Amino acid sequence: MAVAADPDVNDVCCLACGGPLAADPAVIARDRMHEVPGAWSVHECLRCGSGTTLPLATDAELSAFYPDTYAPFDIPRGLLATAMALLQRARDRRFPLSTLGAGNRGTLLDVGCGRGDLAASWIASGWRVLGVEPSPEAASVAGSRGVDIVGRTLADARLDPSLLDAVVFRHSLEHVLDPRADLMRAHELLRPGGHLAVIVPNWGSWQRHAFGEYWFPLELPRHRTHFTAGGLRAAIGSAGFQGIDIRPATPFVTTSWSLQFRLFDTLLTRSGAPLLAGYAVSLPVSLVSAVLDARRNGGDFLHAAAQRPVA
Repeated sequence: MAVAADPDVNDVCCLACGGPLAADPAVIARDRMHEVPGAWSVHECLRCGSGTTLPLATDAELSAFYPDTYAPFDIPRGLLATAMALLQRARDRRFPLSTLGAGNRGTLLDVGCGRGDLAASWIASGWRVLGVEPSPEAASVAGSRGVDIVGRTLADARLDPSLLDAVVFRHSLEHVLDPRADLMRAHELLRPGGHLAVIVPNWGSWQRHAFGEYWFPLELPRHRTHFTAGGLRAAIGSAGFQGIDIRPATPFVTTSWSLQFRLFDTLLTRSGAPLLAGYAVSLPVSLVSAVLDARRNGGDFLHAAAQRPVA
């Protein structure tokens, strides 16, 4: 497995908190999900314990890490569409999205909105939803669902300060080149008292320690920052947010997907009947995972909520 050459880690700071990185990598892994050629290393921060993917990437290099197979762009139809809409609505009512005030009305920015699944749910609740999305194909589909696309990245989003009631980074903050800069931009765009919601993989989880390079949410090379709870708190706090609340959680399928990587070195349950079988197998695995989460106060994702101060 050929590994991309790392720069001198002494010249690179932790993307989560700005601390120094360990000289030796904690993980070296290839792309098991989409098979982008190469391998990448993750170096842990000596201050907050978060991981930074090396070598660092430019915007152009980052784009090349997303093949056409990365995400579906077609909108589900029929019973599948109804089921997905109900599932999305249920997710919207759980922490951290529950802190945004789904019963209210306002303007929400979905950073990395994809084809607009989350956005469509909030639009149906009466919100105006703006979207940032680097993929032209995904942005086009999201636009057809009522999302107002305002830029490829948060840095180039065409927005006025203090415009927004809520900003959501749902599985997107770990992808960006400079997460602290994006959080500062979100703070600037939120009105005083506006809400932030973030969902990222938990580098500090027992699952990550147990599965190592086979941990499903590792997602190299697309995940550039691998947050611990301390690293995520530091990043959000450095942007000026207050009332930071971070809670671990484990999605239904991720532990069984990690097991597939560990046992078979690939994901067998990608679509069709194998995917349905994977969901069935995930039920008992998720129950075991939930017991371990309760004992270790963990989970392989971090859900965070915060506010821009009123004054």
